[in-house]
Amino acid sequence: MDIAGAWGIPLGTVEGPDMALAKQVFRGRTLADMIFDVLDQAKKRGAGKWIVRSKQGKIDIVRPGQNSPVYHFGADDNVAQVEDQQDIEDLVTRVKIVGAEAWVQWCIKTVLTERFAYLIYSPNYGCELEKALQQPSRRAVEAELERTITEALLADPRTEMVKDFSFSWQGDQVKVSFTAVPVIGDPERLEVVLGG
Repeated sequence: MDIAGAWGIPLGTVEGPDMALAKQVFRGRTLADMIFDVLDQAKKRGAGKWIVRSKQGKIDIVRPGQNSPVYHFGADDNVAQVEDQQDIEDLVTRVKIVGAEAWVQWCIKTVLTERFAYLIYSPNYGCELEKALQQPSRRAVEAELERTITEALLADPRTEMVKDFSFSWQGDQVKVSFTAVPVIGDPERLEVVLGG
């Protein structure tokens, strides 16, 4: 509950764990990691298993199996038609890509993610795009984009250097091309379109 309060996250039902735990220091950890570390520590001290769920914009901490009611539709039931719709806008999908392609995808995603905008990401992840795009001149925008992209990509130990930036403007949009050089493997020429 202390973590949620410190981050300004609304709490719903908090059934537990109801035990005193050792004080923990979290540096450079995501909010999810912090919450799961606390629940794991409580489990190890005998509080049992707890799950975190989101309900009506608030987080609940409950024991597994507390969702009710549960409906079962079987083939023998009197169901004429069943439709299922799911809004995928707020879902998080994890895809594991391995090898050089994983690093290239990481580079592009890192460049396109606004730094500090999402609690799920570490403060070391992403680029300061809004700040860069608000510079007073195109030359200043380009210099700031080069700085923030280079800084963001060098945060990963797989990246040796970022070089050869070029910028192509069309109205308020800028296409940024650059070469990302991995520690192991061949350099990759990457492009992203920003602004507009």
